[in-house]
Amino acid sequence: MQPAVFDPEHATGTLKFADRARLTAVIKALLGALAYDAAGISDASPNLAFSGERSATWGDVLKHLTEQGRELGVTLPAGAQQDELLFEWIYALADHIGKHDFDIVPVLALGNFALAERAPVDVLVTLAKLLDDDHGLSSYRVEEYSVNVTVGECWPWNPFEANFPSHAAAQEAGEQYLQENLDCTEAIIGRVVIEDNQICSEDADDELERIRRDEIEPQDAPAAGA
Repeated sequence: MQPAVFDPEHATGTLKFADRARLTAVIKALLGALAYDAAGISDASPNLAFSGERSATWGDVLKHLTEQGRELGVTLPAGAQQDELLFEWIYALADHIGKHDFDIVPVLALGNFALAERAPVDVLVTLAKLLDDDHGLSSYRVEEYSVNVTVGECWPWNPFEANFPSHAAAQEAGEQYLQENLDCTEAIIGRVVIEDNQICSEDADDELERIRRDEIEPQDAPAAGA
């Protein structure tokens, strides 16, 4: 199974390794569902870019775990339950590389690992670090772009459920929001940097652009009879 297709235009994520980036079995198994730049890996660089907006599910992760497990000759216990295959493969991989199962239990006890649910990058990285087969993964970094709006008389707020993978995507969302919500007068585009699940820059302190509703092109009116 090939890793997810890397999109260089949305390469807002970085996996950081202690020495140099290594695509070991654990990295392929646990992070293969991320869209990382397998072709651009270099012996001289400790960083590996990935498409930060990629929304891998736990079902995607299970597929990569299963593929890598079979390539390694790993077998599951005879009584493995179908609805527990994700956990079974993670435990089996830990046993295969000589890591302790009990180190993983607290991580698996806290999250939502339903196969249709998104697999957060921080959880994937945490699991990979606990199952270090000499890959040396140390941390990750993600850049996102936020859109805050204001009516001009109050502090800006973010009306969106999630941030955006690029400045252009944030700008488009901000303009559309202003056109659809006529009480808002301005949208502020900001950059948010996340390292190891910690926000390192506040979007209010890293303002990139301000968009005023009265300065953007109006949307085309619908044709008569449409």
